[in-house]
Amino acid sequence: MTVNVQSLVMAILGGVISIVLAYFAVISRVDKIEAHAQAQDDRMTRIEQTQIQQKSDTNQQLRDISSDVSYIRNYLLNNAAGNRSDTRRWSK
Repeated sequence: MTVNVQSLVMAILGGVISIVLAYFAVISRVDKIEAHAQAQDDRMTRIEQTQIQQKSDTNQQLRDISSDVSYIRNYLLNNAAGNRSDTRRWSK
């Protein structure tokens, strides 16, 4: 069996080209996966920041409600019939 030099070179060249194309295809897919992972990380970071901000806003709203309730309680206690001079005699 004789091997033609031209056929051998073409076979080796074809194999090398196939390997190079496969390598670049793999690199391309890895780049796409890394870009997708980075996009997911960015998205999760935004979600976490939104949750932190929402928790902070909720805490502030609860503090505001608490101060409003304290104000109303004090107002009602100060304006009770026994504490007001004009209605004190009616409450006895």
